[in-house]
Amino acid sequence: MNKKEVLVLPSAGTCWGVDEAMESVLALTENTDRGKAPEVLGRLIHNQNAVRRLAEAGIRAISKPEEAKGHVIVITAHGRDPKDIKKLQEAGFTVLDKTCPIVRVQHRRALMLMQEHGRQMVLVGTRKPHPEVEGTIGILNGKVWVVESEDQIESLRLDPQKPIGVVAQTTYDPRVVARVVSALKRRYHNVVYSPTVCDDISIKIADILEYAKWADTFIVISDARSSNGNHLRETAESTGKKVIFILDQKGLKLEMLTRSSRVIITA
Repeated sequence: MNKKEVLVLPSAGTCWGVDEAMESVLALTENTDRGKAPEVLGRLIHNQNAVRRLAEAGIRAISKPEEAKGHVIVITAHGRDPKDIKKLQEAGFTVLDKTCPIVRVQHRRALMLMQEHGRQMVLVGTRKPHPEVEGTIGILNGKVWVVESEDQIESLRLDPQKPIGVVAQTTYDPRVVARVVSALKRRYHNVVYSPTVCDDISIKIADILEYAKWADTFIVISDARSSNGNHLRETAESTGKKVIFILDQKGLKLEMLTRSSRVIITA
């Protein structure tokens, strides 16, 4: 096998919001009986190794409140519809809200655009079931159009005489968001976008594009269900270079790198 140069991008790794959520939830078990550990409503983050680590510490993930065995429920970093949180509290649960601060900012800006300025709302994000998107839809009481790309704008039934407000899923590809906003502004006369994409994903994407000219192969380490991870994979693929998409080192086989000489790792 030929000699290889390997570069780990400086931006690789989990963001500070994920780190804080993991560390704070794990810290809850230090002085808690294993049978009384909090339970996470959904996946704290979209990474099965992280979920497994929580499970090993006695913190299990549940898909709905009816599955809870204790009285403490953790809201994931993706956020939640406030009405859902209120229902949990009314049902007697102690709710520990670990919504990422960046998601909270998105919620505030979305509400400001809709409530204070009376704008019709557009959310740039995935239409597939996703907790962050569902939470934002809840924040806006369902009065929002979700679009994944500029191609979907023509299908929106927006009133051209009324102003429009735009926010984005915090983990969405900023390049796609920019194209959607530009397309909306070409079609409608009063469009305001309040930036809500997390800098972490923007920096990671920029690093991939900057270093792509040096590399012939990218290794993207992520859970396949992670929006962030898939955006990184798609960005790497857009450069025309070989892309290896794995969860961890167990998924990497040396034969995958037979024809690679300059390898970039991001995560």
